[in-house]
Formats: sequence, structure tokens, C-alpha cells
Amino acid sequence: MHSVTPLIAILLLNREIVTQDQVHAFFHPTVEQLHSPMLFRNMEAAVHRLLKARVRGEKIAVYGDSDVDGLSALTILTRFLRKYDWNVVPYLPQRNHTEYGFHCEAVDDLINQGVDLIVTVDVGTTAHKAIEYANSKGITVIVTDHHELSGELPPAFAIINPKVQGETYPFHDLAGCGVAFKLVHAISKYMQLDFSEIAPLLEYVALGTTADIVSVCGENRTLLTLGFEQLSQTQFPGLKALAESAEMELAGVGIDELLLAIAPRINAASRMGVPQHALQLLLTDDSTVADQCAIAMEQEKYRRKRMDDEMMKLVQQQIKHSFDPQKDPAIVVAGEGWHLGIIGIVASRIAEMYHRPTAVLAIENGIAKGSVRSVDGVDIFAALEICKEDLLQFGGHRNAAGMSVEKEKVPLFTQHFKDAIQQLVSIEDLRPTCNIDAEITLDQIHFAFFEQLQRLAPFGPSNPKPIFLAKNLEIMGEPRVTSNRHLFFKVRQKDTVYSAIGFGMGQRLSELKRMYIDLCFHVQQSLTHWGPILQLRIVDFRTSNRN
Repeated sequence: MHSVTPLIAILLLNREIVTQDQVHAFFHPTVEQLHSPMLFRNMEAAVHRLLKARVRGEKIAVYGDSDVDGLSALTILTRFLRKYDWNVVPYLPQRNHTEYGFHCEAVDDLINQGVDLIVTVDVGTTAHKAIEYANSKGITVIVTDHHELSGELPPAFAIINPKVQGETYPFHDLAGCGVAFKLVHAISKYMQLDFSEIAPLLEYVALGTTADIVSVCGENRTLLTLGFEQLSQTQFPGLKALAESAEMELAGVGIDELLLAIAPRINAASRMGVPQHALQLLLTDDSTVADQCAIAMEQEKYRRKRMDDEMMKLVQQQIKHSFDPQKDPAIVVAGEGWHLGIIGIVASRIAEMYHRPTAVLAIENGIAKGSVRSVDGVDIFAALEICKEDLLQFGGHRNAAGMSVEKEKVPLFTQHFKDAIQQLVSIEDLRPTCNIDAEITLDQIHFAFFEQLQRLAPFGPSNPKPIFLAKNLEIMGEPRVTSNRHLFFKVRQKDTVYSAIGFGMGQRLSELKRMYIDLCFHVQQSLTHWGPILQLRIVDFRTSNRN
């Protein structure tokens, strides 16, 4: 039996973790909790085909997307196949191609390279045309993916995707890298390898799963926990070089560190048109090469940040003139000359800022290519499916998607997309809410309490950081706004005082004129010259009803 405090028990109940078995599995993720990869209905066929290719000496292309999840999946499968003597070449499509994902021109390119078998990672479920074309040229295609499907499956030799209709695999929320690892795990079983031989590849599963913002519960929690353990002692030069570039320690690494420090450097290379730097860094076993790639990626990160800021200004100007928060259930903005590699980041920032599903479209040569990002409770893949007649193509999942539409149809798509969102949710549903886990007093917060909270990590979708409410807090001294627009002040309740910080909340300084507030917050640890301290990270606040 696993003993927990009453407060931790409340947090577990909020996450629908009820039984002793569920509690034990939540707190003690182990390899044994991973589902057998052979539960995928097409896994056996895929494994046998790959083993046959090894015996025959066939040339295999591993074809992936250039986002963090795709690159992680590409690295997992390429590293494994190379280690065990497959003839393998990793392949990244150009991101500015007219088609997303797996396309016919790439098939021609791979045929010219002498490829006999293509294994896709993080793409391929909707690639009917390219797979039919590959089949006609005598090229076998195995698809590993996790994206939603609209319509019939393409005619691939095998499709390994937990989301396709009729799939028997019990966990549906794997990222693309998780599916790629499942293929590796299955092959290793046939080769009678010990799990320890493939365990280091879990580092890339942790990286891609974190970056793709998928559920961190169920099997993903196990994969992340095991992956973080491997990361803390990584032997891969590329991951070491990225950590050094970010001036961070990999010991004790978690989701926040990967999201804030590692993933942006990989994303920057991809989005600025040089994903080969990131792929080379992830695949190399040469520390000198890894260091050189990390330096190049750092430069791209700063260049991308400047372009982010410039595009954000342009997008917000459009929003100012076209968005009515009282009426519009979604935001769609479009512009000529916008950088394709930046629109996904901007869409994420706008969706978070305005709490609306957001599509940002870059128009070039008469085609608008878009990145679409969701908010809590909205399935944007379902929304795109409703208005698919307007689109040239689309793909993704409930939280994030890509699409393209003819330039002249952008106004029509904009209206239909808003109508589709309104079919799925109401304007009231789109108002930001603060889901409070428990009401506490400040004297309940201490390092032992914080350590208990950390046992719930990793946090993310389906397992968010706990939000607490403390009422009738006295504001101490003068609240201030830092140079980067963060709100900072101290609060007291009886004899207990804590610092509170609201990132990007400087515009709310005028709301702190009253002496007492009710505060919603996360508890976080901050490092100072005097050692670690606990701090309240503000989620929301209001004037207290205290008389």
C-alpha cells in the first residue's frame, strides 16, 4: 500500500487516480508497466519486413518531420538500425515544400539514392498519394505515426499508429517518438536483446514527448520518467552539447527544462531552415561535431527570436482590427512573406494570450500554409475536418495541426473555421478558467510539502501542475514590475510571508491597490545566492472580500 498525505490524495483524486494499483503505478513507473509493442495489429508484419531487409542488405530510408518530435523519432530508429547493421539513411523533407509530410518528390529523391524500403516516423498516415506512388515504383512503405486520420487509410505495407480506427493498442496518446520506440522495442524482442540495450533511446522519447505537448499520463508518464533517468546520465554528445549551450545540468532534468532550454534550440534550427544541424547533432557520436552544431543552433535561436517578435507585432496589429473577444470563437490571421518556420510558435503564443484556437497563415505563390493551435477543451483536428472542403490538405491532432488553403479561399476558410469551433464549443467555454486543486494556507507551504508535490511530476496535459488558492493575503510593501514585465510582490498570512511572481502580468499592477487579495498559484523553487527558496508563481488573483 502506498501512503499519501490527505492533500496529495485530493490531487490524485482530481486526476482520477483512485485505486491502490493506480496510485502505485503513478508513483513507481517501471519498464514492466510498458505495454507490449506486439499489441499493435501491424507490428509483427513491420518487424518481419525490417528483419528481411537486414538479411537482404536492402537500403532503408527513415523519413521524418523536422519538428522536435519528428527529429527525436528519426534519431531513435536511425540509431537503432545503424547499431545493428541495417543499411539505413535518415531523410528530412524540405519544410517549405508545397505539401506537408510524406510526398512524391521525396519518393523520387529516395529512389535516386537506391532506397528499397521507407519507414516514416511522425508522418505518413494521410499520405495516400505518396504511398501509392511509392508502391507503383516497387518501394515498400511502413508508416509509424500518431496523427489523426480523416478518411481511409493509405495503402502502406504496415501502419503503426495508435489513433487509427480498429487499432488494438491500448494507449492512444503516444507521441511520434513513442511510436518509433515501440517499433524498436518490438524488433529488439525478436532479436532477443535485453531492454538495457535500447533504454538510452528513451532520452529521445522524453525529448519528443515533452515538445509535442501530448498527455503525460498513462504509458507516456512511464516513458518520460524512464527517459529522464537516462537523460541525467546521458552519453550522447549532442544532448550534452545542447545542455552546455543552455548552461543547464541534465541531472534531475524534467519537462520544464526540456521545454525552456533544449527543445527551443532544436526547433530554431528546424524552423529557420537548417534542420540538418539538429539531426546531425542528435545522431553524431563525435563531441567536436556536436559542439559545432550546438553553436550554430544557438545562433539560429537568437535569429528566430528576433523574427518571432517582428511577426508578433504584425499579427497583433491584425488582431486589433479583426478580433472581437465577445463574438469571435477563433482567431485567423494571414500575411504575405511570413516565415513558415515561425508561424507555429506565433500561433501558440496568440492562442495562449487570447485563449482562442488560432490559425496563422503564411501566404506564398497563391497558397496559404497555416499552423493551427488549440486551447483547453477544443479539438482543432475535428474543427479542420468540418471545414476540410476549403482546404488543400491538413493533418495533426486535437492540440496542434497544419493545413494549406488557396489564397483566395482564406476569407471563406476563416469564416468556416470560426463556425466549426462554435459547433464544438460556446464562447462561454472559451473564457479562461482557473481549475483550483485545493484551498490552502501559507503556513502549509514548506520544503517537505514541495517535495511531496514533486512526486506528482512530470507535469503536463492530463497532469497539470497543481493550482492552489489562498484567501485573504495581505500585500506587503509596494508591488513592482520588473524590466521584462513580470509582476512581483510579497504576501503575508498571519506570520508567514512569501514572494509571488506573475510572469508577463505587469499590466495588472493597477489591480493591486487594495490591501488584501485571494491568490491562485503554483508552488515553485527558485535558486538564490543564499540557496533554494520557495516562491508562489501567480496564476490569477482578485481583491479579497475581507472586510
